[in-house]
Amino acid sequence: MPFSCIFALPFLVIFLLMSTSSVQSFRVQASEVQASGQDNVVLYAHSEHTPIHKQNGLYFLQFGIHAPNTTIMFIINGNNTIQTDLATAQLTNDNLHILQRENTCFDMGAWSAGLAALSDRAIHTPTTPSSTVYFFINASVRGPLIPRHLMAEGALAWPGYFSKHLSSTTKLVGTTFNPWAGPTTWHLQSMMLVTDAVGLLDVMSSYLNHDPATCHSEYDSAVFAGEIPLSQSFLNKGYGLYALSVLMEGAVVSRENAAQVTATCKRWQPQTVDQLGDPYSTHSMMLLDPYDLIFFKMNRKHEAVGYMHVVSLGMMRDQELMDEIEGCVAKLQAEVEVGVK
Repeated sequence: MPFSCIFALPFLVIFLLMSTSSVQSFRVQASEVQASGQDNVVLYAHSEHTPIHKQNGLYFLQFGIHAPNTTIMFIINGNNTIQTDLATAQLTNDNLHILQRENTCFDMGAWSAGLAALSDRAIHTPTTPSSTVYFFINASVRGPLIPRHLMAEGALAWPGYFSKHLSSTTKLVGTTFNPWAGPTTWHLQSMMLVTDAVGLLDVMSSYLNHDPATCHSEYDSAVFAGEIPLSQSFLNKGYGLYALSVLMEGAVVSRENAAQVTATCKRWQPQTVDQLGDPYSTHSMMLLDPYDLIFFKMNRKHEAVGYMHVVSLGMMRDQELMDEIEGCVAKLQAEVEVGVK
């Protein structure tokens, strides 16, 4: 079993309580998203490091590719087993495009190669002024996570949940924010990022590089010379950042708003491991709700708890995984009933 029940035992009571209020816990309603007429370009960087990544890709193909006015470039990095599923998905979606490449240059390289392929194929080239919104996603997240009672509407509306937070001053949107060591290291976590044409061409394009000779070839470099400086560059240009996570209480992260951001993060950062600010990495509780994020990272320590929450909210569609996690939950329930600590 790939999901350890041991990780979830301390949170079983929380999980059971959460499962009784699934509708109320969904904080983003589809009715809040207004039709904007915008065009969307989605760059989905897929790699199959683990079975979780494969399942995340399949979930996205089932529920994430149907938004109107949306061009999707599904970027396959390295060896994979998803091509048959992609071919099937293409039969019902003319806006789904595929790029196969070597697994080099991490996410920024994959997204860069995807944008270049769209331009080379005369499908899309970024320009300004433009109403196009760009979505940069990797396969560590599962989404869009939409409650069952909103599935038909929400699966079509999910890009708007992010793009509605973009403005003339806020140019980078993500799911979670890491305050780490203070304002000079503030950043949106990069498994899901959204910007518009101005943000792409003015800031983000300088971080997109798929040339193996010059791109980031090591993980530490991709994070400390890519992910973190990217957010810092937006801030240094005077733009704001926005994270969907309820932890940020709707605050726009900006240089001008530093006092509010610092105060907000102080309320939850101490609960993260070594107080480093990663909301996915905590000592004793789950800080994040998949419904708040819409795209939820599944490959961290508390992924089992996240899966349980997703199952409890009636959102999992993959029966094999559903059976697996429900079996884990049943085992934990039995242990609690007989007093196993």
